[in-house]
Order: sequence, then structure tokens, then C-alpha cells
Amino acid sequence: MPLNRIERYRNTEALTADPAVVVRLLLEETMRTVRVAIDHCKEGRIAERGRAASRAVELLTALLEDLNTEDSPDLAGSLRKLYDYCQYRVIEGHPKGDVRFFEAVLAVLGDIAEAWVEVLEREKHDAPATAQEVAEPAWG
Repeated sequence: MPLNRIERYRNTEALTADPAVVVRLLLEETMRTVRVAIDHCKEGRIAERGRAASRAVELLTALLEDLNTEDSPDLAGSLRKLYDYCQYRVIEGHPKGDVRFFEAVLAVLGDIAEAWVEVLEREKHDAPATAQEVAEPAWG
């Protein structure tokens, strides 16, 4: 029952949030789903891993669809490449059952999520991050 309350809260938060918060929520859910896929991978649960991988691809598609190409074409282009890479790794990792593919996705999404948190913090303090700062993850 507590899970239902949490889900309702997240749904309400997503419906009322500004676009940057929606991106943060999508990133968090994608990372959670990839962690579930890793757990299923380690336990040898192929069907469950497949469902988690499919869900991760759906969430990455939602992130791709939410890219703002009009206001931030450079940032959107950089994020598109990263999200495409993540989708490819999830799709490649599921049939191989190799956690390294999923862990690579977590690393990329973790960097993006960290940058989004910085963006949201700067918005609170009226000091917007540049597209360059968000588009250049620490890992590469």
C-alpha cells in the first residue's frame, strides 16, 4: 500500500512539474529500472530482465521525445547522442545478459542526472547553467 501512495505522489509531481523536473523524474525512473535489470541479470531471471530492459528503452524514448531542440539545439543534440547510446547498450545488454552493458548506462545517466540537479539548483538561485556545462559529462 505505501508503494501506491509513492506512485500517486510521483504521478502528481510529474503532472505539475516544470519540464526540468520532469526530466529529473524520468532520469531517476530510468536509472531505477536499469538497476532492476541488473538485479535480474545477476539472478538469471531472463524474462524479468527483458521487461526491465524494455521499460528502460521506453523511458529513454520519453527522454528523447522531451528534448527541447528549439531553445537548446546544441544541448539537445548532445543529449540525443547520449540517450541513443544508452538505448543501444540496454538493447545490446539484454540478450547477452551482461551487467556491464547496464552499468555503462547507469554511469552515463548518473552524470546526466547530476547535471540536471545542478541546473535545478541554479534555477532556484537564478544562475542558469550553460548548455555547455550540462552537455559535457564528467566521464568523457
